[in-house]
Amino acid sequence: MESLYVGLNIPTAANLSSCYNSLPTDVAAMLLSARAYACSFRVETAALSTRKPTGRSRVTNGNELFATNEPTDGRSVASRRFRDILGQLVSDLGGSDRLSEAQRQLCRRVALMCWECEQLEARSIAGEQIDLDMFGQLSDRIGRACQRLGLKRVPRDVTPDLRSYIGGGARR
Repeated sequence: MESLYVGLNIPTAANLSSCYNSLPTDVAAMLLSARAYACSFRVETAALSTRKPTGRSRVTNGNELFATNEPTDGRSVASRRFRDILGQLVSDLGGSDRLSEAQRQLCRRVALMCWECEQLEARSIAGEQIDLDMFGQLSDRIGRACQRLGLKRVPRDVTPDLRSYIGGGARR
């Protein structure tokens, strides 16, 4: 791999002490820390380089909904509802091609929390006791995550136009 640090002379741990004996220990430690950071950055850059579609996961390629070792049936009610919620969120944000990976991941988390809230709602309507604290926490987290994604509540205009108001279409 070609080095990203051409022209940067970062000493190795072995020759640091011999080269920089005259430096204070805090400066030597700072140089070692910079070297460790540079090495980790190089590894991250290599991991982020583009790969062939066959080298990516089935979730990344869109062939699977979840990355598990066990086969999951995407036809279950839960999987279909999760996929529907996720699709609607992604659509509200302008489509999958316009989202960053972080936004896609946050959409998945929101979809899961929405699905869980729907399950709690269904149990409550059926007469079962539910954990209202958990329901409230999930609802708040959904709201905060949607704000992070940039989703906003768009109020509907309910003001009648002049014709419907004159024609008696508006309630008084």
